[in-house]
Amino acid sequence: MPIGTIRSPHRGDRKVNGVSKRAIAGLLLAAYTAFIVWLLVSKIDLIVVGHLRLRFAATVGDPNFVPFATIMSYLSGEPRWFFALLNLVGNIVLFVPIGLLACFALPNFTWRKALALGTCASLLIETLQGVLGIGIVDIDDVLLNTFGAMTGFWLTMAFIKFNPWRRNPTKNAPAARG
Repeated sequence: MPIGTIRSPHRGDRKVNGVSKRAIAGLLLAAYTAFIVWLLVSKIDLIVVGHLRLRFAATVGDPNFVPFATIMSYLSGEPRWFFALLNLVGNIVLFVPIGLLACFALPNFTWRKALALGTCASLLIETLQGVLGIGIVDIDDVLLNTFGAMTGFWLTMAFIKFNPWRRNPTKNAPAARG
């Protein structure tokens, strides 16, 4: 098996209550992707998490097709450090579950497929924002989103490779406490 390929994290296609784990992961992947598209296209004005209030203005501006232009301005602290950090980290973190779930949902998932999936999903969102006129089309968003999907893929690869219960589940599994 080539490096960077996940056969299937499940031996065979194990079932939970009659439904395959791959089907469950596929449904979660589809639902999460739809949620992300809805969230980024609908431009929710305000998200409240505890005492933290995140306001997302539905701004429209000139598109950015110059790679790393927005990222570099954010890294220099423009417009404000909090907003810059939130935008950079948020664009990455939102796509980590896509790379992670795809590893479990799609057979023989490779890093190239993760790269293509992250890029296509992000391009879909940026295209919808441009066509509907509800945001700023930015190539840096595509780069950060794709990096997020790749991060999810590599985290899953690392977990599968270094999972202590992988080779002999009964030998390495923690004892049940009763």
